[in-house]
Amino acid sequence: MSKPTPVVYVLHGEDEYKITQFVAGMQNELGDSALSGMNITRLDGRSISFEELETAACTLPFLASHRLVVVTHPIAKMTTDPAKERFLNLLNRVPDAVRLVLVEYQALSSGNKVHWLLKWS
Repeated sequence: MSKPTPVVYVLHGEDEYKITQFVAGMQNELGDSALSGMNITRLDGRSISFEELETAACTLPFLASHRLVVVTHPIAKMTTDPAKERFLNLLNRVPDAVRLVLVEYQALSSGNKVHWLLKWS
């Protein structure tokens, strides 16, 4: 039995090169570059609304097996408990045909303290 493919990826840390390479590999999995462009969405969590994120994360692919949504700084606006809860509820609803990649260019945990997003994953 094959292992199911994750739907949500949490990439965090200061190694931007490795993060970029990982995302590029996921982009290559989409195949034909003419069609893949229609199935890739890049967002900045510092400037988008929750509704924009939700729409991108729940939109199904067009003529492909899956679509890729890359969100940098996804937790920038998650400053209240209700916002965090709403965000985590969205992560639980992402369709199987979407690969949602959350990118933070800093470590989300330090020492024994585990970040709330890592607790979810």
